[in-house]
Amino acid sequence: MARERRPEARDHVGKDLAYYLSLDYPIEIRQSAVEEGTWIATIPFLGAATFMGVGDTREEALAQLDEARSSTSRHTWRTA
Repeated sequence: MARERRPEARDHVGKDLAYYLSLDYPIEIRQSAVEEGTWIATIPFLGAATFMGVGDTREEALAQLDEARSSTSRHTWRTA
């Protein structure tokens, strides 16, 4: 059985922040089980608690998720 090749550090050399923000990760969006009328959007692949958006509508939760992903990524990029 062939093993899946893991990305190596050199695979990412020269990639800028725009590259990472453009990656298409699956998004999970659901209604909150705790607070009625609230939507929660996450990117499970990156850690559900790492990138989360909450809103009164699906669209608002997705917009919040996009902002969280962008601001966290920009901060990480500057401090790495």
